[in-house]
Parts: sequence; C-alpha cells; structure tokens
Amino acid sequence: LDKVVRGEPQKNNILEFIGKADAPETEIDFETFVRAVCEMPVLKQDPHWRVQYYQTCQEGINFDFIGKFEQLENDLRAVAERIGISEFITSETFGAAGKTSRQHATGAASLLRQYYNPALEALVWRAFREDFERFEYKKGLPGF
Repeated sequence: LDKVVRGEPQKNNILEFIGKADAPETEIDFETFVRAVCEMPVLKQDPHWRVQYYQTCQEGINFDFIGKFEQLENDLRAVAERIGISEFITSETFGAAGKTSRQHATGAASLLRQYYNPALEALVWRAFREDFERFEYKKGLPGF
C-alpha cells in the first residue's frame, strides 16, 4: 500500500482497476486497496502483490528450496552454504535492511489491527489461498 499512497507507478494499476485511471489524485484507502488486489485477475496484478505461486512459476519450475522474506538472512545463508559461497556471506551483507526482526519501514504492522477486519481476512484468504497453502503460511495474521 505504501507504493500506492506515495503515488508510485503501482498506483495506476489500482486506479485503472477501480475505474479511476483518469483521476491520479484519487486517494486509495486500505480497504479499497485490499479489495482491488484481491478481486483483480492474477495477470493484471502488479508483481509486488501478485499471487506469488504464479509469479514464481511454481508449476513450471521444480524448486528445491523456497526462501521466505521474513527469514531472509537465515535462508540466504542456507543457500550460500548449499552452493559453496558461504564465506562471502557476512553480517555486513545484510546491514539494517536484512535483519529478520526489522519492522516494515512504514510501521504497517502496528496499524493492521486498526484496518484489517474479518471480511478483509476472508477476502485475502480466498485470493491468496494458493500462497498460504503452498508456502505453508497460517490463515490469518498473528494475534488475530
């Protein structure tokens, strides 16, 4: 959503879908964003929020490892070790951006309880069920 709020190119994707392509000044709230992303056909979704199962060609590529952003540092180390380049991965490789404990730069996690509700949760589950199941994520958000 921060890409949309800041007016980056991804905003056009949402504006077009909600019928406001000719009104770039339109503000998009969280619920409108979530509904648009979830109702949009996969091929029209921006890669930032596309169903990752399809974005990463899971049906056509036999992956032997799937890393997760929330454990990026550990997963990158595991891959580096598997391919024999672990000596190139140091604590400096990650800096502040790679720390798995780092909160999203916008503070979005702290706002979820305020904006995310059971109806949106159900919509997200239906739209991204493939990702939840294939990548072994639990339904819902922690603490909900």
